[in-house]
Amino acid sequence: MAQRQWQKIANEYVVSLFPVFMLVDAFYSHLRQWCGMHIRMAFKIENHNVEYYGFSDHWGRAHTRFVKKIIENPDLLRVLFRKAENFGQKQIRITRGWIKKIPTSTNRQLWDYYHMYVQMNTEMYSYGLPVSLLDYQKYTFLSDQLAKILKKRNAEAFSSVLTIPDRETYNKRQEVALFLLCGKILRSASLVKKCKEMHAAPLEEYIKKFFPHIYRLLQKHTKKFCWTFYVYDGPAVTITYFIEAIQDFIRRGIDPRTKLAEERRAERQLFKKQRAILTKLRLTSYEKKLVLLARDAVFYKPYRRELQSWSYYHVEFLLREIGRRTGLSLAQVRMMLPSEVRVALVHHKVAVDVLNERLKIVVYGGLRPDYCLSGIAARTFVKKNMQQKRIVVHAKEIHGTTAYAGKVRGVVSIVNSPDQIHKMKENGILVSTTTSPNLMPAIRRAAAIVTDEGGLTCHAAIVSRELNIPCIVGTNYATHILKDGDKVEVDATRGIVRKI
Repeated sequence: MAQRQWQKIANEYVVSLFPVFMLVDAFYSHLRQWCGMHIRMAFKIENHNVEYYGFSDHWGRAHTRFVKKIIENPDLLRVLFRKAENFGQKQIRITRGWIKKIPTSTNRQLWDYYHMYVQMNTEMYSYGLPVSLLDYQKYTFLSDQLAKILKKRNAEAFSSVLTIPDRETYNKRQEVALFLLCGKILRSASLVKKCKEMHAAPLEEYIKKFFPHIYRLLQKHTKKFCWTFYVYDGPAVTITYFIEAIQDFIRRGIDPRTKLAEERRAERQLFKKQRAILTKLRLTSYEKKLVLLARDAVFYKPYRRELQSWSYYHVEFLLREIGRRTGLSLAQVRMMLPSEVRVALVHHKVAVDVLNERLKIVVYGGLRPDYCLSGIAARTFVKKNMQQKRIVVHAKEIHGTTAYAGKVRGVVSIVNSPDQIHKMKENGILVSTTTSPNLMPAIRRAAAIVTDEGGLTCHAAIVSRELNIPCIVGTNYATHILKDGDKVEVDATRGIVRKI
């Protein structure tokens, strides 16, 4: 009998073994409490990019079991949302408290911090993963239920409006705070002139010297929001990054006060419209719960990831100290498993060659049996056991799911990772396998977003609603069919991308 192959589930960029091995472990060891079974997963990280693999029938069975629980008790999902928020905030408080202690802690204490974090973050994943189980790729319970409810009332056009959250992500809060800071800079004509003329680094020194009150505000903003785009591996952004963002606003002629006033007015109108629609639709109690759960899922999925990213930023201080004491780089420490961290700290033994191999390619799977392969062993395993999708590279039209309606034309830029952001042109079409917060500089310039992956609750869908950018997600092959420089029409109202 031929060996069963793993099927590819998703991609992400700028990722290391830490912390994603915790995601795989959470799927296996913690998911049972929510859907009555575990899910085996594996991943390959090659050159810092990760591909997740699983078995579609496992995912399907777990999805069906969890859907049954939600149908019987929709409030269970709200319980998960609350647990994710409360536990995530607790995790941030604990990891922040470690930062000052780390330099004077013993090696065993460092191990205790590390071990505790792995346990906490694995549990944190367990509160967030069920949302993905409900609504990802072809398993789309929340999206399907929302569509069914609205179709019954000939109200499909209200789907996008009803799923816009009534809370702001940290990314949105940062954007608003930066607009306010930009407004203070605009009060000085001389500083505005320098913002237009100077590069960010010398401009930072200029502001520090001649506008110290503005510099203190920039410092405060950076301290509060430097982690916002951290995702898994960072880095945390600096004052220079936020100065560049402000320069971008000024050069584009954005008036912060007008922009914020327009956004606040649009929000008030939106929430008023949501209430009116819900009243008009005359939903049953169960239907209303599902609609509100779909809306809340759109908020809580990125919010949970933001809370984890915040903690990853804090834990970087721990990882750096572990590296300093063991003679390893931060990148090498991020390629260690917990047992290896303990041996390195307590027994002063490190397999440096293995870590260096993992920096090129590593396959991790678990659990029971679990494995962590690198080098030739990893490549052989991938070839034999991990199924690769056949890619269609020619198509006149690309179809996906509407995340935010609108119709625009523009030039394509394929942007998957921060080192590709420079390719993104103003009012271009951002095409990506999947977006994440570290692509925000490119997203701000985009006239539309198109992704291979994602659904109702993916990052691209959420941020497109926050910024009012037409967006199509779940196209499967957009990054394979389109290339940099292609001229396209994005009809996000119909979920279609056409070459022109």
